[in-house]
Amino acid sequence: MRLFRPNVQKMMKKKDVNGLIRAIGDAERHVRLAAIEALGDIGDTRAVEPLIAALKDSSWGVRQYAATALGAIGDTRAVKPLTAAFKDNKKIVRKAAAEALAKIGLSVEPEAQAWYLVALEEWSRVIPLGESAIEPLVTALREGEVCAANALGEIGSVRALEPLSAALKEDDYYLRKAAAAAIGKIGMPYEPEGQAWYAVEIGDWDLVDTLGLVAVEPLIFKLTKYKDIGKGYAARNAAIRLQALYRSGKLSDMDKQKILYVGSIMTKPHMDHSEVFDEDPDLAEHEDYGIGVEL
Repeated sequence: MRLFRPNVQKMMKKKDVNGLIRAIGDAERHVRLAAIEALGDIGDTRAVEPLIAALKDSSWGVRQYAATALGAIGDTRAVKPLTAAFKDNKKIVRKAAAEALAKIGLSVEPEAQAWYLVALEEWSRVIPLGESAIEPLVTALREGEVCAANALGEIGSVRALEPLSAALKEDDYYLRKAAAAAIGKIGMPYEPEGQAWYAVEIGDWDLVDTLGLVAVEPLIFKLTKYKDIGKGYAARNAAIRLQALYRSGKLSDMDKQKILYVGSIMTKPHMDHSEVFDEDPDLAEHEDYGIGVEL
């Protein structure tokens, strides 16, 4: 048990920069955060190097605060370390680094420009950068950023097909729709599995039928989303195809087990969802819940 802890508030009042710098190395995260924030407020350039070191702290919150404090101080020594922080594994740290560089006011190096704009969510300015923007956009896509999917579609690089195809497996409905729209602009995935996920997502049932067995997993995924508003018909179409595949005798035992596992969803009675219609009667002709397909 510690008997004495750095009194950051007291050091802040006294503008004890050296004491605050020492507190950056404290074992307790909240002490490090408070010390870094105080150093940013004071603005003394003696803190620049210790704050640069804090950009590699194990705590993403400390890294974020360090980036923000460096931006507040505005010393150009921080430019390269802040640029390196664009590759941080936390979006909030990358954004703090970009905002800090914007305050310092120097032009970002060309190779880092795309990371900088993506961190700031300047999507319209990212698109003209083309291929150089793929890596930061894919990073944002994997973190669930819908606008990144849209930007990748506008750039149109085949390098984006694989990560966009992977996004079709995400729970986020809007991300899946954006990814599918982007793929539609770029072109069909090369691999049959990717084609199946795309075809199921956009409801190209003729293509799904052509692809056959490889579509089992995406069909099951679509089926499990049947409660999403407006997705009842898509889930029913998925169930009908799973039924046909199950009865074909061509499935592996594992695929049969996967379909049996969701069998209770497939057989639920097909009916309108009155609670939705009570809120918006205009949906009554279109919204259906339950599948009603027997194995």
